[in-house]
Amino acid sequence: MRRFSLSRYSPVLDHPAWWGVVAVVCALILSFPVRTPPPPRTLQHHTAQALAAVTVVPTRVHVVGYSRQQFGAGWASSATPNGWICTTRELSLLRVFGGAESSGSPPVRAASAGTKATCPRPGGVGVDEYTGSPIHPNDVDIDHIFPLAAAWDMGAHAWSAERRREFANDTGRNLAVTASAVNRDKGDAMPNRWMPPAPAAHCAYVARFLDVAVAYDLAVTAADVRTARKACDLT
Repeated sequence: MRRFSLSRYSPVLDHPAWWGVVAVVCALILSFPVRTPPPPRTLQHHTAQALAAVTVVPTRVHVVGYSRQQFGAGWASSATPNGWICTTRELSLLRVFGGAESSGSPPVRAASAGTKATCPRPGGVGVDEYTGSPIHPNDVDIDHIFPLAAAWDMGAHAWSAERRREFANDTGRNLAVTASAVNRDKGDAMPNRWMPPAPAAHCAYVARFLDVAVAYDLAVTAADVRTARKACDLT
């Protein structure tokens, strides 16, 4: 059998300098920055409206007295329309992963009339909205988009205990499921000090952060505003 050889047809390929050029070109291609697509106009418009409505302060000032207990003793529990008793964490996980029956486990029957049943276990694989990577129920935390400690500093210290519990358990606005390592890296940082690892998630993240701030009348810093404008390509 005849062997095919590039060098037979192109003697230049046998020269060591040629492969040096190839290595340089490949390095340049791999290091060239990939531009993140611009955010959707609807998201930009929503962010612009929130920026016009939010209260802006020069800096975040630490307010003494914060503890997680100020926002309730852990996650609240509530009854679902199907009769389950689920914590806020469990509801957040079910929203991302679905019930355990979706991963091959025995199906869970709905609660009978007049009774309450424990919440189904989450199953399957979800997508981390902060990274775009697959996530599994055992490897995630529930992130407060507007962190509790930051909310305390930006106005929640003056709220009633009931209002703070509502804020900490607001699944519709203020909670996101993300990898535990990502959540712990964020800590209680606001957008000017932390953004999701995936650049494509930046505008959606600040849009949700601002939505929470406006809904609960929490202030944000001037640096957060600049970060939001940059994330959503707003001039």
